[in-house]
Amino acid sequence: MKVKRTSPSTARSRRTALRRILADRDHHALLSWARGEPHAARTVFSALFEADDLLRWRAIEALGILAGQESREDLERVREWLRRLLWNMNDESGGLMWHGPEAIGEILVNVHRLIPEFVMILHSFHQEEPFEAGTYAALARLAELDPEPVRPFVPFLCKGLEDPEPRIRASAARFLALVGERQEDHAAWGDVLAEDTPIQVYDHELGELGTTTVGAHARAR
Repeated sequence: MKVKRTSPSTARSRRTALRRILADRDHHALLSWARGEPHAARTVFSALFEADDLLRWRAIEALGILAGQESREDLERVREWLRRLLWNMNDESGGLMWHGPEAIGEILVNVHRLIPEFVMILHSFHQEEPFEAGTYAALARLAELDPEPVRPFVPFLCKGLEDPEPRIRASAARFLALVGERQEDHAAWGDVLAEDTPIQVYDHELGELGTTTVGAHARAR
């Protein structure tokens, strides 16, 4: 029996539909499309390699939303998505997913039950190139949700206050503030909070990329 292959035009139409949804940031349309599209998750995964920074961030956001919806019926499938992300962060996968930590973090934000299983694995990438900045950002994102599961990482992430990468410095200071660390316990923290080096960040409330400073991002709530 011959296996019916998905035609390139069908795959292209899925990508086109998703790009339109991401451009509009229409979460209702995303869920509606996913309910009728058996390859929705695969298409969103592909969008995590999107060259356009804004669309890629919205794809990360979309994956988290789909994971939250999927977890209500099939939590194991969401685990499989997380394992797939981890595999794609491995050189052996053949397609290194640079923004895997941010995607893992966004899934965990939307599926709280999986935080205990995967947060330690996520944290393990905070010193692994090229995932350092994304891991710091993802852990700070989780600290917004609940600081307790990420509190054990304070001794490790406080070292990011003196990292040469400004995004890491910003996320490290933001993380420490969100988990309630005292500024006086970390000599470099005050300098980071006052730092005016520009960085680009994704605003999860507005769904937009914007430019801010290391200090402003560290102080934001």
